[in-house]
Amino acid sequence: MSEPSRKEKQENPQLNGNKKGILWFISMFATANINIFMQFYSAFAYLFGVSKAALGFLTSIRNLIGGLFQGSIGRLSDKIGRRNILFFGFLISFIIPLPLIFYREQWFLILTSVIQALSVSIVIPTWNAVLGDVTQPSFRATFIGRITTVARLFSVTLTLGLAGIFAIIENKFSNYLTIFGRTFYIGPNTQFGIVWIMASFNALLCLILIIFLF
Repeated sequence: MSEPSRKEKQENPQLNGNKKGILWFISMFATANINIFMQFYSAFAYLFGVSKAALGFLTSIRNLIGGLFQGSIGRLSDKIGRRNILFFGFLISFIIPLPLIFYREQWFLILTSVIQALSVSIVIPTWNAVLGDVTQPSFRATFIGRITTVARLFSVTLTLGLAGIFAIIENKFSNYLTIFGRTFYIGPNTQFGIVWIMASFNALLCLILIIFLF
């Protein structure tokens, strides 16, 4: 039997040692990036002027994008490589939350939501394909189930943690927090700024880990 080519090795990282751990971390950070954005975005958009009707329309558009592109993205990753597609998807996920810290016009919030949905439709099918590539059929379902469960638990814990901290600051300290003798106002602008930084940071970690995975 011939030795696997360099491209085959890159597209099929061995599931052992450090690379096995990288798979878990990428799943955790990728799920956290998506979950944080989705859970906080509706409240954020409504607070800064997007109507309920527009939010409902956006939800439909996001679902449509996910359904339309996942199949084609999976086939594209077969042709040009999982790493390239994942890197592009995580790059979008990293960039998209950052402008929301500073710019909040309604048209931009809508555009941002659509582009973020596109990044999700890029990442999810490609990542699922990677998990399929690196596992044997005999334990593939078990491994993917475990890694998905841990990732969701991590993302939910992180999201609830952020929401809980903001709720405590708002209800107990009236949005004022004193640190080392200095008082800071932690209002909606600051809170959502922290949220978008956290979402972007998780995508950045995925970008870094993808380099070491392949």
